Amino acid sequence: MARGESKRKPRTAVDSTTLPLFASAMSKPAPSLQPSRVETRPEYLSCGLRTLDAALRGGLPVGDATLVAARPKVGSTSFLLGAALAALKRGERVAYFSEGLREEQVRGRFVVLESRVNGYRFRAGFVTAEDRVALAAARARIPWSALSIVARRKIVPEDIDGHLFSYRPWLVIADVLPRGSSGSTSRKSSDLMAGVEKLVESARKHQVALLVRAILPQAEHPPNRLELPGVGAMAEAFSSVVLLHREEVTDPAGVPDQATGMAEAFVVRTHGHDVEPRVVSLRFDQRFAGLLDL
Repeated sequence: MARGESKRKPRTAVDSTTLPLFASAMSKPAPSLQPSRVETRPEYLSCGLRTLDAALRGGLPVGDATLVAARPKVGSTSFLLGAALAALKRGERVAYFSEGLREEQVRGRFVVLESRVNGYRFRAGFVTAEDRVALAAARARIPWSALSIVARRKIVPEDIDGHLFSYRPWLVIADVLPRGSSGSTSRKSSDLMAGVEKLVESARKHQVALLVRAILPQAEHPPNRLELPGVGAMAEAFSSVVLLHREEVTDPAGVPDQATGMAEAFVVRTHGHDVEPRVVSLRFDQRFAGLLDL
């Protein structure tokens, strides 16, 4: 190797659950962890859905926390990804914490969402030239240098707080199980509340818009606030609370081409106060797992 020539970093492996075309997204430059200059931040950040921003009376509050809760496989992860992607495209730094998805999976989901191609076709083995062009273009449009991803099986509030201090994002996605200082994996209401309080404290201290996800029990009917931990008491720690619901759209062939269904967002708390549920109708496109305004 010639003098002064740096070694090339090995490309992160991508398994069968991630589209191989996304591997190059892993080679994008890592975000700078140097503290940035003092910034004037807005009072709210858009969640990427104008109708939901209106129901929230401004969007995601900066310096506070918003809770999005839904049953499994309803679209809450899609909501988190959509909010993060919208912030990145506005030029805002984003920190994404995930205990459920690996980093390459998060990046792959961003590419599919931005491209709006049918991700089901890849798993079925159908890849068109047009799909490849659209995915490559989408991957190039995403400002990866403004995105920091922390993906581990266990992420404690102290990890998040330290990262926010060094990275200084505007929007923080916390797809994690809230834990107290001990890092306990207990799902008791008291332990969850202790973790939530630490997350909210970090949002206020670092003046970020924090978006936290909660998974509700499996059921067919739309969710309600009382299903949150502590018979709904968990909601009181958040400035805003959104409950998501949709009917799953499934194509019998497994490769949907017109798999667009309806979803609903119920805003039950905003500006630190409980409100009569404000219902926002949305579209959910299962092809690229995206929530869209009507």
